[in-house]
Amino acid sequence: MPIYEYSCKKCGATVERLEMGEQQNPPLCAACNQVMEKILSAGQSLVISQGTSSGAGSSCCGAKTPCANPKHCCGH
Repeated sequence: MPIYEYSCKKCGATVERLEMGEQQNPPLCAACNQVMEKILSAGQSLVISQGTSSGAGSSCCGAKTPCANPKHCCGH
């Protein structure tokens, strides 16, 4: 069951809400009674990766992920 985060545009209050099944109506703000808007939270963010070219993909500087250009990684 996903947890969604909502924000009130009027007063800035935020709330997290566990939602089950079909899309539900957005909650009303407890502070000012306005309809809140769903916002993108850290748990919903996307990770986009790029493919590597030949010779690339080696990790360096103790990184856990491959560098796109090992010859120029870590500021070298």
